[in-house]
Amino acid sequence: MASRPRCLRSAPALSWHGAVGTWLVLGMLMLSATGLTWSRLAGANVTEARAVLSWTTPTILADLAQEESGGGHDGHGGHDATGEAADDTLADGPGVGFQQAWEVAASQDLVGGVEITRPTTRSATYVVQEVDPGWPTQADAVSVDLAGRVVDVVRFDDYPLAAKLATWGIDLHMGTLFGVANQVALVLLAAGIVAMAAMGYRMWWQRRPTRGGRRLGRPARRGTWRQVHPGALVLVVAVALAVGWFVPLLGLSLLGFLVLDAVLGLRAGRATRAPGSPTPR
Repeated sequence: MASRPRCLRSAPALSWHGAVGTWLVLGMLMLSATGLTWSRLAGANVTEARAVLSWTTPTILADLAQEESGGGHDGHGGHDATGEAADDTLADGPGVGFQQAWEVAASQDLVGGVEITRPTTRSATYVVQEVDPGWPTQADAVSVDLAGRVVDVVRFDDYPLAAKLATWGIDLHMGTLFGVANQVALVLLAAGIVAMAAMGYRMWWQRRPTRGGRRLGRPARRGTWRQVHPGALVLVVAVALAVGWFVPLLGLSLLGFLVLDAVLGLRAGRATRAPGSPTPR
């Protein structure tokens, strides 16, 4: 049997850090990709990219005035008669009320739990939206006007593939897509990430200059990047700029790290060139 490398025999944290990271990489990528959609800066870029690629989630008609201004369906122009009900707001909502709006929407094959959005103007509608995040996904929506008529239906089956993937990804991130199994997997993933961070700090401490980095090896010498092929450097810089633009906080963090590293490098270089300083090994 081949023996393990000396660095791995003497530094189990390094071995465990690499092994755990290899097993968790897909889960960490999933959390990062789905989490970006909620961030303020990167999320705006994601939304813009989805709009350009026609990957947006379909929206249901929630205000008849918007439809009528663009032509609209026949028969939607005479709703002023039911508009009086919008002024005489009932305890459960104007017009037909929540219960009848739900019954009308249920006739469109809505199942499971729903969320009903109350109309706030004469031309607004009740929007009855399925909110079951489990698998299989139930996310159909029905728009019901104040007279109790169905004016629009949006089916999850009609979503673009990218919109479906976004919905599934968010539900997976939240631990609701596959129920308890999903939540247990997320707990294990989180525990693995915490363990990797702890092992990373432990290796950093073991590698500190006062110990000479004997067990974990010394870090690469400064200036090693100059030996990399120019084409590879251009590719790395281009990818870093693109990622930094798309995810601004990550880009600013990377820029700050590079500036700090450059300052420390200049400081170390001046100390090395100072009279009486030890020759670097």
